Amino acid sequence: MQNARLPDGSIINPKEYIPGIHDGNLRCPYCGAKVIFVSTNTTREPFLKTTGKSTESKHLDNCPQKRNVEVFNSIKQIRNYHPDPTRPSTGQHVLHLELGDLYHERKANTSIPEIGWDHPKKQLDYANQYPDKKNELPDRARTLKALARYIKNSEAVLASTIVKFNGAFYPISEIVIDQNMAHDIALTGNELERFIYGTVFSVVRLEKVMYINFDQQDGALPFTIVVFQKSFKKFTYTKEKLEGKNVLVRGIIRFNSRTNQTETTVWSNSQLEWVK
Repeated sequence: MQNARLPDGSIINPKEYIPGIHDGNLRCPYCGAKVIFVSTNTTREPFLKTTGKSTESKHLDNCPQKRNVEVFNSIKQIRNYHPDPTRPSTGQHVLHLELGDLYHERKANTSIPEIGWDHPKKQLDYANQYPDKKNELPDRARTLKALARYIKNSEAVLASTIVKFNGAFYPISEIVIDQNMAHDIALTGNELERFIYGTVFSVVRLEKVMYINFDQQDGALPFTIVVFQKSFKKFTYTKEKLEGKNVLVRGIIRFNSRTNQTETTVWSNSQLEWVK
């Protein structure tokens, strides 16, 4: 949030906030939810947010700041559903993630052009894994765009989906996660590769690094995508194209003790996809 209402009805922005004077007196100008000030750091400008710790500090459903992103509703609903991937049942669907080696994105200097449909290899079985009928579920996803499309399926479909990824089977809810689950994983010290979804709140581009920050309303924890200068030629998305968009990002989750938040690093456009 970039604005808050004071008890006298006046509106202030984060840069007008005065510690000790405005503490505890900030409200959402639309729904009246209690908001707090979050100070600037190296990755972001100061902003205002609800904490989500009580109903008093949560936006009302009809508030423009609610950030109720419908495209994420199904994947959010199955977070607590954990089928046993080692004992698949008849009703479960297995989705094979075949996106290639993540670190190849950092090493590759050239792109490989797509072969034409008249090429002999297009006649091979492996080149035609997606069904022609739109109402049939694919059994493979070879791009991040394909996975972003898949997570928009119904709650019932996602709850029954088992993902084969890097040689192991997982419930999709353990592979495609939100920023709070990413935070929990990062705190364990395990640097795991995951697919994190969220809404981009702000982008800060400096000379040698770019920070892409997820929205933090209603208790969402800090999460930042980091792009270093050496990757600027391969990661070309701009502030204007990213801010306010719903995205899915592929990366290794880490906890940055210096900024006290969870982050991941991307090296190219192929690691970030819009969820529309």
